[in-house]
Amino acid sequence: MRNNWRSVFTVVISVLIAISPSNAHASFLADNLYIPAVGRGPGAAGSNWYTTVWFHNPGADEAMVTVSLLLRGQPNPTPDTQIFAVPAHSSVTFEDAIIDLFGLDAASGAFRVQSTGSIAVGSRIFNQPGNTISESQGQFMAGMPARFSIVPGQIIEVPGILDPADETFRSNFGMVETSGSSAQIAVTLLDGSGMELASKSYTLGPYAAFQRPLSNLAPDASIDGGILRFEVTGAAGAVLAYASAVANGVQSQDPTTLEMTLDPMTLGAISAIEAGPGLAGGGNEGVVVLQVVAGEGIMVDASGVSIADEGIKADHIAPGELVLGAKVGSEVLTDIVTFQAGNNINVDVVDDAVEVTAFGCFGERQEMPVTQALVASSSGDWIAGNDRLDIPGAGRWRLGYRVLVEVYNNGISTVSDPVNIALYDLSDQVLLRKTLSVLGLQVDLGTRVYATVSGESVVEVDRATTIALAARTSRNETVVTVHPHDFDLSGNLPNPDATSFFYIECLHRDD
Repeated sequence: MRNNWRSVFTVVISVLIAISPSNAHASFLADNLYIPAVGRGPGAAGSNWYTTVWFHNPGADEAMVTVSLLLRGQPNPTPDTQIFAVPAHSSVTFEDAIIDLFGLDAASGAFRVQSTGSIAVGSRIFNQPGNTISESQGQFMAGMPARFSIVPGQIIEVPGILDPADETFRSNFGMVETSGSSAQIAVTLLDGSGMELASKSYTLGPYAAFQRPLSNLAPDASIDGGILRFEVTGAAGAVLAYASAVANGVQSQDPTTLEMTLDPMTLGAISAIEAGPGLAGGGNEGVVVLQVVAGEGIMVDASGVSIADEGIKADHIAPGELVLGAKVGSEVLTDIVTFQAGNNINVDVVDDAVEVTAFGCFGERQEMPVTQALVASSSGDWIAGNDRLDIPGAGRWRLGYRVLVEVYNNGISTVSDPVNIALYDLSDQVLLRKTLSVLGLQVDLGTRVYATVSGESVVEVDRATTIALAARTSRNETVVTVHPHDFDLSGNLPNPDATSFFYIECLHRDD
């Protein structure tokens, strides 16, 4: 009677971040976070698990959020991703996140959440054995910043492990790799007094999500109030760990969060800031100000720090120390500088000049305006538009679109559900998921909401193909319309014309 499906993860940090006991399930602000366990599908004892995720942007600017699905039991160097916007001071919720974001009926793993601004992410993982959510049992999981991960040589512990002999509870434990490198982890089971009962080593690939029942670590152990210890022992990876205890009943699969504990010092807590050579100021609380001290050849004033007039003299430069450099981007290349050709780029030296030229089809772009309205009103079904654009041959292409979308609610209540827009490969009958965008809107009954939606990515194709725009809605009472290019909407929008089109741009042609 074991379940290797669901787990939960929270962190208690009482020194680095002031958290009262009533706020143990904290939501952390960051631009790179992980929900280490998400899933949708059946579990042990007839349980059925789902995941609801909400994204909150407390900032004054819109945040563009990228969610990556890290599938369990495998490395995920290039995971499937979805991108959507969270307006300022707003939240976007996906009630059934696995199917809403990635269109999958069953999957388990972790979410990586990257954002253009600091956001908070929370989730509820729940078992729903009946027909209504009021019959569900679930637990909260906060999005955890990647900086909380442990690295080689560091140890964390998870207390409260339950797997008693009477099988009233079962426990699971899991990890997710957060650095993009492999990691070796030693997992040790201790009883409440700290006595070691079992130990086992596991290996995680880059961005791998991992979960096992406690029996995988200690097949014969009976434990009530035990401790799991995680230590990164090899390779260069970084790891977040979690565990949960699940009621092992017929009527109840109620999960309990078992929290990962961290020493604030491992997160780089700063006790004081001291001024080093050439600086003045410092402190250990409040606003800490460091200032550059003026000196020979250096001028400091209200406009900043600069070299004083005649501040560099001949005796400041030793023989052979004057080096000329070439600035490329933000880097300055000195000594021997080599310019290397790449895809579609030639580099030639003519006399004392370097000539950099492009060749092939680089930059060639074709656009297709939306000439006929695209309407999607059937829940879960992708509808492809009538407009077509041909990718003429194999190679690397940038694909994208920018369309005006109208969302109409003809149901019986306010709806807040995702609208999906994507490009569709008509030749292979598949979605080009890397160009998919998700738009979260709240639409009152009988009203229409308009928004501009865009998506872009680079893809590689092995032959000529044809693409079209496609749309999908998650509720039958929601009607999504992509309006044609230059369609007159002067009665609804300040700008009277829609600007709906999709395009291809050649980066490299194989022929």
